[in-house]
Amino acid sequence: MTHPFRALVVALMIASTGSAAADEIAAADLIDRVGRVLRVTPATAATWYAGVVNLDAWPAQLERALLETLGPVELRQPEPGLQSLKQLLHQSPPDVHVREAARETLAVIVELIKREHAAAQQRDQARQELREERAAHQQTLEKLNALRQIDHQIDERNGNGGR
Repeated sequence: MTHPFRALVVALMIASTGSAAADEIAAADLIDRVGRVLRVTPATAATWYAGVVNLDAWPAQLERALLETLGPVELRQPEPGLQSLKQLLHQSPPDVHVREAARETLAVIVELIKREHAAAQQRDQARQELREERAAHQQTLEKLNALRQIDHQIDERNGNGGR
């Protein structure tokens, strides 16, 4: 199964135009970061995360939040990461200019992450309900087998006692 963001990244990469200056964040920069987060190995992600975890710069906070929401399972902290992305969406960092197209792209990314997180919670809930239903079904089968054995024993007694 492909990650739902891969299609978005490819589409936005095709649609993006130009790159930003070093002190600007453009939509293409966001798309590039999302793409790297989706492709990163767990070991590399851990090193990357360690490098940005204590930095206050807007781009470092963005990378940390993306790693927490879209990175390898070992680093995922969906709720704090999503909250960080929402805060970044509304921040105006003094050291970096975030282009309007980048903010719009980030808003789309935040919405997609929220939807993916909600869908994952629904899947987890359905899995838990299925496990509980299977356990209840197994208990019912065990009780049914016990009743069949009792019924069989009663039939044997009635058959032997009646002769």
